[in-house]
Amino acid sequence: MVKILEVSALNALEKDEELLKFRFSYDGILMWPFIRWHVLQSALDKMFSLSSPHPQAKNLSIANILKYGFMTIKNNPYKQDAGKRGIVIFSTGIVNIKVQNDGYFNRMYDHFASLYPDNTTIIEDTVGREYLTPRIFKNVIYHDYILAMASAKGRFLPLNRKDESTISNFLVFLRRTFPYDLSDQIWEGARKILSNASWKMVFLHQYYIKLFRKLEPKLLVVEDGCYGSRSYLFKWAKEWGIKTCEMQERKKKKNHPAYNFGDCFLGREFRNYLPEYFLSYGDYWNQQVSLPCDIVTIGNPYLTESVKSKVRDTPQADLCKTVLIISGGTVPELILTIVKKLRSGLDPRSFRIIFRPHPAEVSLCEARYGILKEYDVSFDYGDLYDSLIRSDFLISAEFSTVLFEALTLGIDVYLLRSDLNEYYLGETGLFNFFFDTDHAVDQIKSGSGKKIIDKNNFWDPNWKDNYRNFLIKTIGLS
Repeated sequence: MVKILEVSALNALEKDEELLKFRFSYDGILMWPFIRWHVLQSALDKMFSLSSPHPQAKNLSIANILKYGFMTIKNNPYKQDAGKRGIVIFSTGIVNIKVQNDGYFNRMYDHFASLYPDNTTIIEDTVGREYLTPRIFKNVIYHDYILAMASAKGRFLPLNRKDESTISNFLVFLRRTFPYDLSDQIWEGARKILSNASWKMVFLHQYYIKLFRKLEPKLLVVEDGCYGSRSYLFKWAKEWGIKTCEMQERKKKKNHPAYNFGDCFLGREFRNYLPEYFLSYGDYWNQQVSLPCDIVTIGNPYLTESVKSKVRDTPQADLCKTVLIISGGTVPELILTIVKKLRSGLDPRSFRIIFRPHPAEVSLCEARYGILKEYDVSFDYGDLYDSLIRSDFLISAEFSTVLFEALTLGIDVYLLRSDLNEYYLGETGLFNFFFDTDHAVDQIKSGSGKKIIDKNNFWDPNWKDNYRNFLIKTIGLS
């Protein structure tokens, strides 16, 4: 069962040219990219009993709705003095971190943007309809106005009858051919995604073309571009002669469905719905994906620049070791069990335990993990690299890029051996696997988990030169 969604299974589904028959009536846009991730992730969730790290959208008070509406109109990207800049970056706001009193820093893109501040505009989504201001990088405009206006206008239109019929036929086709049995709820979710897209497609097109005219971008960077929810943005940008790319933001492994595509996507048309370039952290990651686009090694500036100023300094008098447990947000009950057993197995006089939730589940942390405070466990919400540099051991039940970052900093890393982690990783000597919490306790006490890796293979340190060279070759910006 675990093998169903490996690349071979995707090939079996995505080699069928019938996928190309299901399109929206507007602009002939393909439907499959819009629901591809929803369907594949739903299958993974069911196979491995995963939860979502993302909280459900909260119902805002009338006052907060009015405030958000006012801020969204005020931050109308067409009224703001964004100027004509060659590089336009679409970013989710969740990658912003608070830097003391200076404001919010976008850990994904601000380093890149700061190399070319006069040539770069960042277009951000809000987080939970909250504008994270002030921003340290100043050339920032906001995306919410476009999405809200297109959605509002689309609601006044009845669902296109042709699209309604095509959507129904498409879901019948997928239910017949998809290699895993999904619930009616999942397929209804797919129907809702496609119906919403049908309503607002024409308005989205109008707003983005207006934005292209205003900003005149030569390069469009789209976060999570391969996930498909903004596949139309790549299509329209390419029709305008704009280069497109996605920058690596998280783990990319051989069975990650968002970054491994079947044969259909190797054709010219499917490529129109994906970035032309994928900019990776290092050469190691280039071998972990199967993408119909050019893969370029750039580096990870946030890691590279952050660790330069961080030196591990453990006072001789402090004989207490630090165990950092990280959450990926998908198996909260398992995390609770692991942390409780670790606490009972490790003497508090010798080992302090710190728990770090996934960024997306911070608002859920008290409800999910509040009981851990009774077990002498501290909670950590600060800078990731500050946390790692102070840790001796890292424990995780879920595969994450943080594991590689911890290895880079010389931390002993222990990963639970599970079907899910084997699905993503296969056999690898990179990490110390533990079979249960008692096994993890024994390994931590023995202190024999140190791994030596080639850091530059994972994180190319020459990100500035690599990025400049990429811009020179693609858009002639030196």
